[in-house]
Amino acid sequence: MSKIKLVENSFELEGVVDALSKSDWIGIDTEFLREKTYYPLLCLIQVHSDLGEWCVDTVKIDDLSSFEEVLSNSALCKIFHSCRQDLEALERRFSKPVQNLYDTQIAAGFSGLGDQVSYAALVKEVSGIELAKTQTRTDWSARPLSSLQIDYAIDDVRYLDDIRQHVNSRLDELGRIEWHRAECQRILDNVDYIVDAKEAWSRLKGAAKIPRQNQQAAKALAIWREFRAQKRDRPREWIVPTRAIIEISTKRPRDMRALSSIEGMSPGIVRNAGNDILEILDDHPPDFDADAIWSRHEPMDNAQKAKLKQAMKQLRAIAERENISQSLLANRSDVQAMILQSRDVDLMRGWRYELAGKAIMEVLN
Repeated sequence: MSKIKLVENSFELEGVVDALSKSDWIGIDTEFLREKTYYPLLCLIQVHSDLGEWCVDTVKIDDLSSFEEVLSNSALCKIFHSCRQDLEALERRFSKPVQNLYDTQIAAGFSGLGDQVSYAALVKEVSGIELAKTQTRTDWSARPLSSLQIDYAIDDVRYLDDIRQHVNSRLDELGRIEWHRAECQRILDNVDYIVDAKEAWSRLKGAAKIPRQNQQAAKALAIWREFRAQKRDRPREWIVPTRAIIEISTKRPRDMRALSSIEGMSPGIVRNAGNDILEILDDHPPDFDADAIWSRHEPMDNAQKAKLKQAMKQLRAIAERENISQSLLANRSDVQAMILQSRDVDLMRGWRYELAGKAIMEVLN
């Protein structure tokens, strides 16, 4: 393999894009940070192919548009491992979506190699190599990058095609290549990491505790917080902690002093957001005639708990028998939803229904 190339400007990147146009596949990974931001900060794109290895410095390169043609090229297979966070990081810098995705973690789950198995474990399984763990806490936004960092980063893509070939042969033997392809496409079609701020209320944890008459205020606060977090590119919990939104909506403080007494409302948060919060509370007074936005789920009775236990036992047995990751079939929440009469779960559709859904329904009925 040729020497790893660090790509630091648009001209060099165009050369990489030209080289990759002659390949059928690439292994791809990203390094990003998001501890202090709302959106992931893309710091590096690692690329491996049969033609070379590159680390694309996305901190130094402002214009990445040429690489967009690589990501969106449907004839070029993009091999990732556990792709969701990488896709989210890429989405911030590219307008065209990734096409022709191959996820080795999902493929491993379909081929009986483990449930959400790590990249390092697959490298050891396929190549017998122990990957170094020396840069797990590195600051990927700091420059310059050391040779040790670059070597570490490229290791995350160097073995992806070896893994693909290994697991694909197993998928072929099991007749599950189409299942894997459909699951990868499902990930591309369901970009649930793009948060619509107007729908942020639906993700507000613990909101069912808020009295019904105060839930409209909580919904408005959640939407306001999301818009502000996105605009300022800061974690939503830095704007106002979720636990504070719950308590504010419940207690409805009337002034800055009362607001300051709410747990999690630091002086800085009160100073920066207090007036907006009090205004939202004034605009959304208690409404005792309003329908509940969030409702507490009634706990399952003993009979339902027994069904859940039996169904999960059956699900584990099916996964073991079929040599497939249980998490690819369904999780506990899916089965619980079915017990509560919901049929809008993946287990009730397609190959999942044929493989396990029918059997689980028989248990539940």
